[in-house]
Amino acid sequence: MMPLSMARRVLDRLLSEVAGPDGTAHPQRLDLPHGIDRRIQTLRAVAAELPADFAPLVRMIDGEPDFEAAFPEVRLRALAEHCRILRGAIDRHPAARPPG
Repeated sequence: MMPLSMARRVLDRLLSEVAGPDGTAHPQRLDLPHGIDRRIQTLRAVAAELPADFAPLVRMIDGEPDFEAAFPEVRLRALAEHCRILRGAIDRHPAARPPG
């Protein structure tokens, strides 16, 4: 199992690589299409290492049809969105909150 703080850092890095400060996906920032595919693999690997209560999100990521889309821009948008969703779920998880 990956610590939530580490998973959050990986997701932050992924999101910074695929999206601009405004949150929109930027396909020109990656070597298409393999750069997106490698980052999708990283997202799936991080998700698979999270605690069991993240299982619904992991299933959503594993079954994402847009990750198989022919257009790299579609895959990239889906990747950025799933990074944001998973990052938000980690931030709201009780184990990620400081005690007190």
